[in-house]
Amino acid sequence: MRHIYIVDDDADVRQSLQLLLATLTDAHIDAFDSGTEFAACAASLDPGVVLLDYYMPGLNGLAVLEQIVAQRLPFSVVMITAHEDVNVAVDALAAGACDFLEKPYEYENLLMVLRIAFANLDRMTADRPEV
Repeated sequence: MRHIYIVDDDADVRQSLQLLLATLTDAHIDAFDSGTEFAACAASLDPGVVLLDYYMPGLNGLAVLEQIVAQRLPFSVVMITAHEDVNVAVDALAAGACDFLEKPYEYENLLMVLRIAFANLDRMTADRPEV
């Protein structure tokens, strides 16, 4: 089963994205209301795609992404932001995100980014040695 993790401090965004993804995919979807909450349990989660908000209080999206990469966790990360900022996209991609998505997003863009992220995840997990 595929897994999608939503990490966003905005409850409305989390809920609407969960509902949308439930209709567009057959993936198991979990949501987290902060980067801190996600980071605390990330190592125990199944491999998956992380839709990660960039701007969050406490541990922001870039800090979470850096932890994921440093711990070599099996997540394909898509950084999401409502702010039009090329530097955010550059920083996220340089830190290891597989793609970047701006809010508000169109269904087609979301699906395209998910396809890319899952293909990236498949490559990552195929290269991981069995434990």
